[in-house]
Amino acid sequence: MNKTNLVRNRFNRISGEYDASLKRRDAFLRTEEGIVVDGLMMNRGSRSVILDAGCGTGTRAMRIKSRIRSPTAFYGYDLSEKMVEEASKKDYEQVAVGTLTSPPFQDIKFDATLCLFSVFSYLPSVKERELTVEGFHNGLRDGGLLFVDITNRWHRGEGGSFRKTRLQIWKELLKSCLDENLSWGDILFQTQHQRETVDGFFHTMTDKEFRALFGKAFDIKQRFIIGYDSGKIKQREHEGNFFYVCKKR
Repeated sequence: MNKTNLVRNRFNRISGEYDASLKRRDAFLRTEEGIVVDGLMMNRGSRSVILDAGCGTGTRAMRIKSRIRSPTAFYGYDLSEKMVEEASKKDYEQVAVGTLTSPPFQDIKFDATLCLFSVFSYLPSVKERELTVEGFHNGLRDGGLLFVDITNRWHRGEGGSFRKTRLQIWKELLKSCLDENLSWGDILFQTQHQRETVDGFFHTMTDKEFRALFGKAFDIKQRFIIGYDSGKIKQREHEGNFFYVCKKR
């Protein structure tokens, strides 16, 4: 099973409906975007150059760009060709097809990198996650910022439309352990799009795993737990997904 192709094919299939589907998570995304804007404004120079890794249709980045009061140049890439087609209509300096492990624009040093809405969770192996962290580090100028979120393995929700029980999570983990095509924390799922079943994949992580992976190359400045339904900042780890602000050492 090639999980990267599974992810690529899924987003190629849903690209035309993607922006409409984001409305369910609008509060969550706008909270992330607000944190990004605050961080960029505090760290800005005369002109900021920002990389949108896993840009999707570009809607998220353009909302962020519209709120920054200093000149910015956004570059974006995505593994989905159809998503890049949509993003190319937006106000990027340049947008390209690429992956987190083999990104474009390697001749540019960025002031900040965005990796939002669980893009990092689509990486299927430890090696690819390590390569991506190394790539994020190499692509930033000294002191540059990385904004990244992950799918929290123990996320049970906050009582809204997204809900999971501990038992459901343990069943998912057991399946990932027993299925030879999966690794611990991997999840396969299916959704319906225009009467067609579309397969998907993502990998869940814990805060401890994130810190072990990213802490080798970055100072983890802030962690937020953001409610998936409400977009509110939470205190209890099981109530949301994790969003981090990291600084290149």
